[in-house]
Amino acid sequence: MTLADILARIDTRDRIMRHFADALFWGCYRQLPQSIEQLVDENFNLLTRTINIHRCI
Repeated sequence: MTLADILARIDTRDRIMRHFADALFWGCYRQLPQSIEQLVDENFNLLTRTINIHRCI
């Protein structure tokens, strides 16, 4: 059985994890240098892609 087979059997609602940020976070985020902001965005995208597969994270 492949990972895709296992994920297909799990209800999508059980695989979704929501992330929220408050106004303080966004204020700090907007002050970051462009290169750091891009790094943050890339890492957040990685987090959201992998957290839904690896539920133990």
